[in-house]
Amino acid sequence: MLWTVLGTVLMLLLCCGGIVGGVFYYRAQQADYLRLDGLAAADGKLDELKSVKLPGDTEIVRVATDGATLYYLAYQPTVGTKVTAVSVKPDGHNWEVQLGLDPRVNDARLTLVGDVLLVDVVDKSRTPMLLTQLSLATGDGHQLSKREGKQDQTAYAAIVDNSIILAYDGDSRSSSKVERQDLKTGKAAWTYQVDDAGTALLAASVSWPGGPNKGAFPYRHAGELRERGEQNLRTSLVADPGTLVFNDNRGVVHVLDGATGQLKVKKKIERWTWMVVTGGLVIGNFGSTTAAYDLATLTERWRVSGQALYFGMCGATTLCLSIPAGSDKDLVRPVDLTTGKPMGDSTTAPKAQGGASEFGATEFTPLDKRVIASNVVSGAIIRDPASWDMTRLLQDKLSVTPLAASGRYAVLEVNAPGILKSGVSVLDVESLRYTQAVAMGDSDYGFDATADIAGGVAVVVTTDRRILALKVPF
Repeated sequence: MLWTVLGTVLMLLLCCGGIVGGVFYYRAQQADYLRLDGLAAADGKLDELKSVKLPGDTEIVRVATDGATLYYLAYQPTVGTKVTAVSVKPDGHNWEVQLGLDPRVNDARLTLVGDVLLVDVVDKSRTPMLLTQLSLATGDGHQLSKREGKQDQTAYAAIVDNSIILAYDGDSRSSSKVERQDLKTGKAAWTYQVDDAGTALLAASVSWPGGPNKGAFPYRHAGELRERGEQNLRTSLVADPGTLVFNDNRGVVHVLDGATGQLKVKKKIERWTWMVVTGGLVIGNFGSTTAAYDLATLTERWRVSGQALYFGMCGATTLCLSIPAGSDKDLVRPVDLTTGKPMGDSTTAPKAQGGASEFGATEFTPLDKRVIASNVVSGAIIRDPASWDMTRLLQDKLSVTPLAASGRYAVLEVNAPGILKSGVSVLDVESLRYTQAVAMGDSDYGFDATADIAGGVAVVVTTDRRILALKVPF
């Protein structure tokens, strides 16, 4: 049975409201909105655990949480950058670290890796643009390691244990390096030298999750995300750091043993726009061609034609390609990883679209065992890859954007013209339980901010520059 209508669900949250402790909660009050194919109304509210007011000239805010502590980076042009920890629960931490005016912050990302807070900062005032990577101890904020490099010549692949796998320009103008670096010491466990200047693409092998991912995971720094228009959504895909693929600027594909950094095989193929490594294959895209090669010999296994704007795994053996469909719409074409052939039948993938099914999104992220779209307006937001089923948005002009995701939970920003400028709700993608919406303010965001969710706590930033830590009721 088709999953219920998320747009109608969210209208339950937005229709009528009351003020609770200065925060607006929107509740359904009309029985007409309860025609939800068996789903009840909103399941609880987001109670405020902590509120932090930021200065009015704060331009960039980044947040992270483990459920016990709220970590945030705040950048003010006249003061500089600070990273702060605020306890949300009794076992949380409290500290503040001043980073000063150098580097300037044009973009940033905070990521919790065990007892390390990874801070990536992009400074575009430098030529070339500077990427600074800091590792701070979560307990007291002291600096564990630091590295600097060219933002556009640094690529990340995955985080495993307390290490990061990355590629960057080498010491000479004609070389690059792929390394596995310890985040606590900054030392490299191994280094693979590439006789080619300029970092291209780097990826670790990934597999479809059987649930929330608690191990190694694919990772990109803030500059990479911004260049690709991606959001800071923590995917549930599982990274296998034992297999890495580096596609250099000459189009040579290097397959590496991620445990030792030793070369397994290399071959000149193509300088790809994007690539994904999974199921014993590396799949790369260039122009209007997507092709798959086996990792053992880099022999071509299949090839499909047609422009693919974006890619992503959407099932254990399924790769989804987002293809243009005109009129600012995109369709998702699911293909079998082993053969490259389109999947789905006439009811789920209309033949008129060449085996593609409308998903309404140019980007999508595996979350738990489902797929969540990164921006949806009256389209679909969640697919069940097993049945190729989805949750649809049927409310006209209702816009939903995932701000953060972790495990099976997503923080959704909801915009409904004439009803709510900007609200936030938390959704469980497995059960489709959702919370009442919290209004983020009536004005537009005049600054750059993110959200996060972990350990039963959602962290969001309001339009008037308040960071809220909210308790998720389920």
